[in-house]
Amino acid sequence: TFAGSAGAPATTLDVRSVVPVGDWMHGTSPTPPATTAVLELGALELSSLPWTCSYGSGVATGRVSFRPFAPDPDLVADVAIDALRVRGSIDGPFSAPFHAALRSRSEGAGLARVDTCVIVGLEEGGRTPIGACPTAATARGSSVGAIAEDGEVLFIAELPVRIGDGLELPSLALEQDLFLLADFSAGHMAPFLAWVPGLAEADAVLDGTVRGEGAWETLALEGGLDVRDGAARVISMGQHLRDAGGAVRFVGN
Repeated sequence: TFAGSAGAPATTLDVRSVVPVGDWMHGTSPTPPATTAVLELGALELSSLPWTCSYGSGVATGRVSFRPFAPDPDLVADVAIDALRVRGSIDGPFSAPFHAALRSRSEGAGLARVDTCVIVGLEEGGRTPIGACPTAATARGSSVGAIAEDGEVLFIAELPVRIGDGLELPSLALEQDLFLLADFSAGHMAPFLAWVPGLAEADAVLDGTVRGEGAWETLALEGGLDVRDGAARVISMGQHLRDAGGAVRFVGN
């Protein structure tokens, strides 16, 4: 349990499993027991975490349930962050406030598929409820973009996951077909560009939709983006870039 600044529990991680200690002590080859991990986020302040306090702030809420070592492993995640502010350097200013939401689901044995939606937008802008975000199956069968609200960036992905044996954790099976969709409606890129090394105070506004299908190495992309109001500070050169923009079109791989 991790307590917040007010002293109330802000995060609780509950891990449960039935461990066959007796069998292991009698020489049975150790196999990972069925394990369920549940992470509860109750108003967790990102500024209170040592690995995020210097570069981001905001309040995270939600629940993540993960069952990795089982014949039918699964993941269920619903997380939201309000008043999210980020910066690319510890001496730079924080970005404008954003809201972010994530929904992720997986099911099945063997080569499972994880259906994920991520929405990021300006805190004071329109909000697409995470429950209204189309599933990957719905988006794959539609020729229309995901229709993000004004000021939002919306990502939908269906990712193939390889389920390993023993203590091997699930991993992405990038040689299998995946599906990606990114929809931008005057979406600001500051929350993403903050993690690009060498850049600070970076942002750009994007409009458009991009879809991708296939294995990672041969991923076929289609769609286009209009970029405007691009700006960044290149830390190593001490230069400020402003008013960058243009059109980007994607065809094939």
